[in-house]
Amino acid sequence: MKRLTALFVFCFLIKSGYSQGTYIVALTDVYKEFQAAISKENPDVKEAGNKAIKQINKANKPYKKYGWCNASYYSALIYNEMEEFDKALAEIDDCTPGDFHQDEIEERMVLKGSILDRLNQYQGALDAYLKAQAAYDRQTHRFMSLYHYAGPLKRMYASLGDYENALKYNYLSDSSLGIKYALADFYHAKLAEKNIRVKWEDLFTEARENDKAGNQTAAYQKYTEAINLNSLYADAYYYRGILGLKMRKYTEAEKDLNECYSHLNYQFPKLNFLAYISSEAVGKFTDDYYSFYDRYPASERTKLLSEYGISGSSRFVSLESRNAEAARQNKLRYEQEQRNSPPVITQPKVETVCTCEKCGGSGKISFKAFKTWEISNGTDKYGNAKTIKQSGYVDEEQTCTRCLGSGKCK
Repeated sequence: MKRLTALFVFCFLIKSGYSQGTYIVALTDVYKEFQAAISKENPDVKEAGNKAIKQINKANKPYKKYGWCNASYYSALIYNEMEEFDKALAEIDDCTPGDFHQDEIEERMVLKGSILDRLNQYQGALDAYLKAQAAYDRQTHRFMSLYHYAGPLKRMYASLGDYENALKYNYLSDSSLGIKYALADFYHAKLAEKNIRVKWEDLFTEARENDKAGNQTAAYQKYTEAINLNSLYADAYYYRGILGLKMRKYTEAEKDLNECYSHLNYQFPKLNFLAYISSEAVGKFTDDYYSFYDRYPASERTKLLSEYGISGSSRFVSLESRNAEAARQNKLRYEQEQRNSPPVITQPKVETVCTCEKCGGSGKISFKAFKTWEISNGTDKYGNAKTIKQSGYVDEEQTCTRCLGSGKCK
């Protein structure tokens, strides 16, 4: 009986999944047809939209019993193009996907937020984007840039006059550095007009002053208080992480620096280096660590390790030292095996020439390097040339470390 029940449930799930796949394809085809119709010269959007809505209702009829929300989403997309916003919002609110469909919840809330933003209904748009962000976070395949909707959230808070919250998301939005700073200055000016001080910024300033004066415990506490008020404050995580390294709080430092590097998407070469050494300090060593560590200038490595009071620690040794120790242990193991094994007559080796697997015989290895460069940005009011800095990863080559440039096996 249990087997029959399990078989029935399995067949139902397979049938349901197959049916939904067919259903979504049909809806997608209707929407594509609608888009093609309105892309023509002087299209009648209303006529094309009404026709598409009828086709969606027809495609949805056999599947209404399942309670799927896909038809209402595509209907909302079409009503949005027709500028019948009330109907679009009604379609979005008419159906709520289950918890297993966070991607559908996300796309519905983004559409709702964009419509309400267009209608200048900023509070409703803010609520929709916050729900979209929450749905985005709940999807297990999201690993980077967790604050995906920082840009819209920043705009909604600013539109509502909540410049303090706008500042929080300003750190995480995807606009250029120059725009971020310009907006931050604008938000600060607006807060000054209201006689409002940004408490977490004041706490951060106190923390930096204590840090520079050597009052580590007080500084750490102030960084923590700033983060408690603004969990998105990348600067506070960064400097608290550095202070954690100095205070030998390796577990806390690793969390802070990787919060900056990964979740807050706050990346630059020095942070990369600090994030990797903090990860190794708590035993989270990976080969990726050395791919960056070896490219970081040796003099800077020594300076940084010394600055954070961790030079000479067995936790932080060079790749060459690790390889030498591994070679020594392998040699000892081999000698022990030879002593425990009977003598073996071996045939003389015939030297063969083969292609180095690491570089494919080219003698070179390509890698991504983080670079900073300057570009022209017009002139100031006196006619002097202005430049701005940009950063990014560029392709570079280095001599293959295995074959030393020969392209042959070693």
